Amino acid sequence: MRSSGGRRRKKNGEKIVRFGEIVESSVRQYFKDRGWRVWNEKTDEDRGWHLWWKTKRFPIFVYENSKAFQYLNKLDGQKCVTSKDLLAKNMEKMRSKFGSSYAFVPKTWVLPTQANEIETLLLSEEKKYKLSSKASPLYICKPARLSRGRGIFLFRSYDELQSKLLENQKLLEKEKAEKALAKAKRLERKGSVRRLGSKTGAAGSGGSRLGRRSSSIIGKGSSAAKKVPRTTTTVTKTGSAKKTADGRRKDKGDNKKSGNPASLENG
Repeated sequence: MRSSGGRRRKKNGEKIVRFGEIVESSVRQYFKDRGWRVWNEKTDEDRGWHLWWKTKRFPIFVYENSKAFQYLNKLDGQKCVTSKDLLAKNMEKMRSKFGSSYAFVPKTWVLPTQANEIETLLLSEEKKYKLSSKASPLYICKPARLSRGRGIFLFRSYDELQSKLLENQKLLEKEKAEKALAKAKRLERKGSVRRLGSKTGAAGSGGSRLGRRSSSIIGKGSSAAKKVPRTTTTVTKTGSAKKTADGRRKDKGDNKKSGNPASLENG
């Protein structure tokens, strides 16, 4: 949909927000309470919108064709820093290229890609600290695709990591099932409305998707990959970064080149 041209932003102080296909009711209410009017394709096509709010990413042509007064709630390519696994990989690349300038980033592994590596590390540490009075190192695990602190947990052993990852897998499956069911209900409602005017309906397309989207996928290969869910997860070892002379945290292995991008942190 093309936006309006020129510099006209408001009419009588009116602000217009355009919503994507799926937007939370709380977001809609937020704009309503602040006097924003919802964009209408038929009546507002020539005037355009001031803010376009979506839960999914925008096509590249939307960024290219937007006017100076129009805003989008997502940046092109923002997934590189907002997704935990991609952020870890990109920070590891920056540290490999610029060294100590990025030493404040703690050591991180991405699962299931580096499942074998973290399994070997944890099992070796368990043997090392078994006869010691010191507690084994503490790690933090963060699901790459969850937000608001959901699914984050601390652990010290490999067995503990496995059990909690399986709990997270169930949480993800439940979320996917709920989203698929909600989508199926929306399609069913649309189909019911269409059937009022014609014999064809859009309902039913969400049913098969529910089974596909809620299925559990387990990684294949080594023993570690078989036990660790395939869902992308980041793990970080706490306390692994040291402060540099300028006050930033520096990883113990900063001077060593690492060929594995990280998303399992130990800092």
